[in-house]
Amino acid sequence: MNRTFPLTLLLLLTSLTAWSQHTIHIVDENKLPVPYACVKIKSPSGTVENVIFSNREGQITINKQTDGNQLIAIDALGYSTYETRLTQIPATVQLEPRSEILQDIVVTGQHAPTTAEAAVHDVRVIQKSRIEQMGANNVSEILSKELNLRSYQDNVLGSQMEMQGVSGQNIKVLIDGVPVVGRLDGNIDLSQIDANSVERIEVIKGPLSVQYGTDALGGTINIITKPNTNVTAAQIKTYYESVGQYNTHLNLNLGTSKHQVKFNGGRQYFDGWSNGDPQFQYLSEIISDSSRFQTWKPKLQWMGRLNYDYNPRQNLNIGLGASIYTEEMTNRGLPRGPYGETAFDDIYQTDRNDASIRVNWKTPSNSQLNILTAYNYYNRTKNTFVRNLTNLDSELSSNSGDQDTTRFDSWMSRGTWSSSADSNAVRYSLGYDMNMESTVGRRIENGRQQITNIAGFTDVEWNITEALILRPGVRFGYNSTFEIPVIPSFQLRWGKRENVMRFSYARGFRSPSLKELYFDFVDINHDIHGNTSLLPEDGHNFRVSFHHNHTFSGGRFNWWVESFYNDIQNLISLAQTGSSTLYSYVNIGEFQSMGINLGTALSYEQWSIDLGVAYTGQSGRTIELAEEPVLYSPEIQSTLKYFIPSINLNLSLFYKYNGVQLGYGIDSDDQVYQTRIDDYHSMDLTASTSFFKRKLKLTAGAKNLFNVTLLNATSSSGAHSGGGSIPQNWGRSYFIGLSYTIGK
Repeated sequence: MNRTFPLTLLLLLTSLTAWSQHTIHIVDENKLPVPYACVKIKSPSGTVENVIFSNREGQITINKQTDGNQLIAIDALGYSTYETRLTQIPATVQLEPRSEILQDIVVTGQHAPTTAEAAVHDVRVIQKSRIEQMGANNVSEILSKELNLRSYQDNVLGSQMEMQGVSGQNIKVLIDGVPVVGRLDGNIDLSQIDANSVERIEVIKGPLSVQYGTDALGGTINIITKPNTNVTAAQIKTYYESVGQYNTHLNLNLGTSKHQVKFNGGRQYFDGWSNGDPQFQYLSEIISDSSRFQTWKPKLQWMGRLNYDYNPRQNLNIGLGASIYTEEMTNRGLPRGPYGETAFDDIYQTDRNDASIRVNWKTPSNSQLNILTAYNYYNRTKNTFVRNLTNLDSELSSNSGDQDTTRFDSWMSRGTWSSSADSNAVRYSLGYDMNMESTVGRRIENGRQQITNIAGFTDVEWNITEALILRPGVRFGYNSTFEIPVIPSFQLRWGKRENVMRFSYARGFRSPSLKELYFDFVDINHDIHGNTSLLPEDGHNFRVSFHHNHTFSGGRFNWWVESFYNDIQNLISLAQTGSSTLYSYVNIGEFQSMGINLGTALSYEQWSIDLGVAYTGQSGRTIELAEEPVLYSPEIQSTLKYFIPSINLNLSLFYKYNGVQLGYGIDSDDQVYQTRIDDYHSMDLTASTSFFKRKLKLTAGAKNLFNVTLLNATSSSGAHSGGGSIPQNWGRSYFIGLSYTIGK
């Protein structure tokens, strides 16, 4: 009897503990996990007592040993709210899709995953559904239709981006929190980041310098890749575009509750394009005449990404990731006189290899430890060949200046400790950030250079009332080349769900990059030189916004107004310093950008429309000259969507107007002159549908309906004027994409 009692008591306690800890699986209509669903525990009166989010596998663990009258509500983007009594919730909850727009979940710059409306920063989330409906092939295409983001194209250096009037060197680009290296002309070529593996993109238009340090003054773009799941599935995707784009991708997923493996890989081939090419272009032989030179250069891209997740416990995740990317771009030259039997051909080979390991651990009190360590490799080789057009033999050019190899290696590690759950009035985070970047190349001084950054940062999120949140932060850093100042930031969020106002201030610092200091790039169209006399940049950003959100039966309406001001001292910019092709990085003195954004969005039943207007100004003052007047440029962005349930068809119209872009340049006499790039309209029309329980998906449409290809670019001053054109897009095109999924 005495021996039986302890055993019975142990079994009783074990069963009570097991009963009190209840794991819930949240799935969609196809039984796939729904990650980052927002789960609210409410009192019988409806007061929210706790908020948690499902993990990447759509799982949550709750304590059911509480008041039996408590309620639980589950929200996820694109699904109807599920609500029941806490004691009655099943082990698996299936959410039903709905057409209304729900809250986006964000992770960039946050202590823990949270809704975009609850975040202290203004965050724009571009979801997977929008990416698929656009028929986009890369991140540059995705962002080209975003308000207050301007994309430019150099057909050798790649795509360039401007945010809030600030150029690309002050825009931080991350993939799953890992900085992307390999900037050309100060910009990350976003056309080299494949859209196939993207789950969503989080864009923060404003400073995140405390969290991410250098390059984050103008804004941050965090590209979130598709998560691993515990299902076994395979997907093949094909894409054709009438300008000569041929893509094939393969996605594989293997998973159990503890181990998940995902592979994304593909091949993308672009046949090149020039004005005057036929509407539908197919693979054809290259004729050895003037047509062999193409405005848009042929490209062959291979990419692959492998991720492995290990979940030994519900609160611990260990992830390993690796990716490879290789691109070969061919710049065929015109036949050389007098007989046209030879030509110079440039071959640009780009390789990007990344590897990372991350550890995410959540304590029983919901505090979190996140550690990320990564290595990035970037290598770009340029070789010039003399091509014999009679027999197609080729040999390397004897001119040593025609050959170049540039390599960048980056090691980084970042860790953060975030205090416990949302119910706490005060939350804090502590973190470190280390980065070592080196470059090797024939045109780099001494053949190799290196910069090291080490920093510590902290911020405190104080919920003064239910409506008022303050978040001050500070970053202390060390740079091996320049002295880094203390970088403070302050965010304020006031309001509840329907009306929210935000204010932010942050100081930013950017040391000249290795390429700005030591890099030279010269070809037939470019002559760009680094400058070892550069001073570091120092900037301040102010931002204020107001958002109104109203949900009604069958839909949602919201509108917003945002304004910003950037003040950057010792701005590093690429400027013309001599002839029409000679450029160098210089400190132009001061730079300011300011602007206002207005927008509204409405979704009702099967309709969805949004409209945004931006007005952005830029001003500068050189060290020797007086301040120049502010030059303003407008933008308009709109998206119209309609869903036809009877035939399961989504129709989407994407529109963007970019107004006249005015700016300043510096000539060889250090005189400022004004530049102008013409305005243009861009519009895409797409249709998408699915069959066989969404296993077979079809997307088709037309891009660049206004057929904008070249933009007039002029410069003028009292002493000189000039003009030319710059490429913006290839001509009007038509595309079709198919994907088929097996196993889910």
